[in-house]
Amino acid sequence: MKIDQNYFKTKTDECLDINKTLGKNEMILWKSKPKRISYALQKCASFFPVALLWGAIDIGIIVLLFSQGAITPLTFFFIIPFFALHLMPVWIFLWQLFKGLAELKYNKYYITNERIINQSGKSGRIIDEIKLEELNSINIKRSFWDKLFRVGDIYITGNKAATVFFDIHDCEMVYSKLDDIAKQATKEAKNKTFYENNVVCEYCDSCYDKKLNNCPICGARNSTGLKE
Repeated sequence: MKIDQNYFKTKTDECLDINKTLGKNEMILWKSKPKRISYALQKCASFFPVALLWGAIDIGIIVLLFSQGAITPLTFFFIIPFFALHLMPVWIFLWQLFKGLAELKYNKYYITNERIINQSGKSGRIIDEIKLEELNSINIKRSFWDKLFRVGDIYITGNKAATVFFDIHDCEMVYSKLDDIAKQATKEAKNKTFYENNVVCEYCDSCYDKKLNNCPICGARNSTGLKE
């Protein structure tokens, strides 16, 4: 009997659908991706000035040689491999640029009513997440490239994890919305904890410790006239 070996292989090339990871009452409030050119250029920013200067000098020399008629059929076959090797900084820069662009294929950012999600990696299978009630700080930073392309990086830290939304368009708006959502989630979490540890009197709506037998405001008994 012939066995299909592909049946037992994991489909690592299949992009993870973030909707399948959402909770029962969880919904996506915002989603975005990094701006391509800004993200890619920042990946090779340190090499950009060197590659630009090196390429300009080499191209200038080649143009000068052609204009002076210094390139003959004999020297042509020597000059081509020489400059191909001499332009190595330019090739490294271009390789890093295209590598940065390739990384963007599965980079996606999400804000739900429960979590902040950063999806990246091969096939988008690396998931960094922070629960909204665990947020500690949210900051915006802008590099030279960010300012040039009118984007910004949002740095997010929580109690157990941290992540960055790189090269976000309208980052000020996203920061403001994220801050509002986080504050609301923190408030709801505190209220939930408060009511889990207390009871509410159905006569005067006062909240007090479950351990008390009577409402300290109206005197109603805990065992007969209270609701949790």
